[in-house]
Amino acid sequence: MDPQPSLSNDPFETPTVWPRVIGIVSIVWGTLTLTCAGCGVLGIAFNAAGLNPASSQPNPPPTAVISGQMVVQVVTGLSTALLLLVAAIFTLRRSIVGRTLHLVWSVLSLLLFPLSLWLIYTQHVQTQQWMRDNAHTPEAKAMAAFTSADSDVSFYVQAGLASIFLLYPIFVLVWFTLVKRTQESFGQTREVL
Repeated sequence: MDPQPSLSNDPFETPTVWPRVIGIVSIVWGTLTLTCAGCGVLGIAFNAAGLNPASSQPNPPPTAVISGQMVVQVVTGLSTALLLLVAAIFTLRRSIVGRTLHLVWSVLSLLLFPLSLWLIYTQHVQTQQWMRDNAHTPEAKAMAAFTSADSDVSFYVQAGLASIFLLYPIFVLVWFTLVKRTQESFGQTREVL
């Protein structure tokens, strides 16, 4: 448990360590999210350039063509990841702005979760339908090696993984609303950029 911060101006006093821990975890979390969203951008660019052989077929699988759904997923992923990285930097600098940005990020993440589930589900349904309609194609046969056209296992796995990503936003929301609410609770303050 963190020691209670002292309000003295002693330059040799050790500040609380939690802002550093939260900041580092947020940087790792944001970087991981940014990497995933970046892979999504590369996938969209790969398909748009026609480098994916499946995207040039007359009836490509839903995951081989650029859709509005893909764009929404990538834009929200990039935006929330960047917001979390900025929040982490302010938190490492022990600025109360880091708390505010973390709260905005956690609320956005929780609000966007149902949208994520809906996007995962619609993509799953479209892919299953495509697999049934195109069972003779090599792509459908390759997809069938991982899941059948009538199985919902892949959806449950993806939804389960997405649910794991809710743990940190929930923790951040609880931490910054109940525990660390003031600049004094941050310990020693460093100058903001």
